[in-house]
Amino acid sequence: MRTGDDDVRKNPIVDAIAKTSLETTVRTGRIRPIREKYRRSIPRSRRRRTMIERSSERSPGQGKNPPRKSRIDLRKRSMPLSITTDPAITTDPASRRAELIDWLGGILDMSSVERASCDASFRSYYRVESTAGYRIAMDAPPQMEDCRPFVAIGELLRRANLRVPALYAQDIERGFLLLEDLGHRSYFDILDEDNADALYEAAISSIVAMQCRIPAARVPPFDATLLRTELDLFTDWFLAEHLRIDLPRDLRSAVVECFDDLIRICLEQPRVFVHRDYHSRNLMAMADRSLGVDSKATTRSQAISQTRQGSTPPLSPGIIDFQDAVAGPITYDAVSLLRDAYIRWPAERVRRWVDRIHELSVAHRLIPADRARFHRWFDLTGIQRHLKIVGIFARLWHRDAKARYLDDIPPVLAYLAEIAPLYQESEAIAHLLEGFDLAEREKEARQRILAEKEVVST
Repeated sequence: MRTGDDDVRKNPIVDAIAKTSLETTVRTGRIRPIREKYRRSIPRSRRRRTMIERSSERSPGQGKNPPRKSRIDLRKRSMPLSITTDPAITTDPASRRAELIDWLGGILDMSSVERASCDASFRSYYRVESTAGYRIAMDAPPQMEDCRPFVAIGELLRRANLRVPALYAQDIERGFLLLEDLGHRSYFDILDEDNADALYEAAISSIVAMQCRIPAARVPPFDATLLRTELDLFTDWFLAEHLRIDLPRDLRSAVVECFDDLIRICLEQPRVFVHRDYHSRNLMAMADRSLGVDSKATTRSQAISQTRQGSTPPLSPGIIDFQDAVAGPITYDAVSLLRDAYIRWPAERVRRWVDRIHELSVAHRLIPADRARFHRWFDLTGIQRHLKIVGIFARLWHRDAKARYLDDIPPVLAYLAEIAPLYQESEAIAHLLEGFDLAEREKEARQRILAEKEVVST
């Protein structure tokens, strides 16, 4: 049986990305190196007794800068293991924008540079209009972000015939990338009742393609330490910081046991390439600009054949935000897609799509034909992910002053309230949600924060 982990040869991507990632930022929940002074932890005066014993944090390794190449040599390149600390590189947004425009001016004949988007990280994106067409410029301040995982994982995905942005130019030391523009429309922008089956069929096919074509050994492991770190986000940032809840000892112990069970469930699954944020806002609509999507365009037999042959189905989504890819549980990307924090579908429809993923995974010998176990993995992996997401959304406000994610917390809590009571392993979460009325307390906290924010802005 294939698990996507057959290639165990020495891998420089694992050596570099894993060392710069998994040995740093124990509480960030993101696989990226961030210098200690930028990693704004919970204020000491408001810390609660942690419910999870954390691993000690180690310093990232060191290495040499590779010679600049137009293509990444995945076997020979030796990436430096620490991010830039050059004080001459500014983090001031206005100065960064001016420096980026100056860099772009040496590459393109530009007519305009406009802000395209920001995400939950410290990166910013700009849409550049030039004589060569539209491009996307990424600004990732090197004191806070490392572009190298993005470049390396993007190359893996391109070689596997997945649809990701082409890389036209890079200045890793300054944190600038020039990328292909995959358009304005994400799945989130266009999904509706009529086109959902066709679009999700394409997205599901891409999940299985990633799992089949990219050996898990080529990316860092989604191990117990990282899984526990993600769960700590829920206790530290959502419960302690956002809701100011200090759990009683008995419930704290029950939650610890629940976390142990969720980690065990994730680790018992076949290990495959995992995008880690494979949801509607990170999938770009690349085909049929009129949105008259033909739901019969990709039959089941055609999808299986295309995946095996390494070809790209006509509706394949453009995949972005892939720099945090890991080797992890086979159901993780399915959960990201089908129990999306930003869009919700009826349970029966989600179940049919999960069955479809199971069917393709069995056809490609990634898993045995045990549908009940696959659904159980899917549900419990979803609980782990949603606990992490709630913690991240709370942290984005309290650490980064990004309030727009607060409104996305209630739908994620609704997923937890729906699924947690169904399994013995997640009983503690169900009791926590109900006994502390977390949904209502979150609503009150969100309303208070937004009201305070409105007063400050006026």
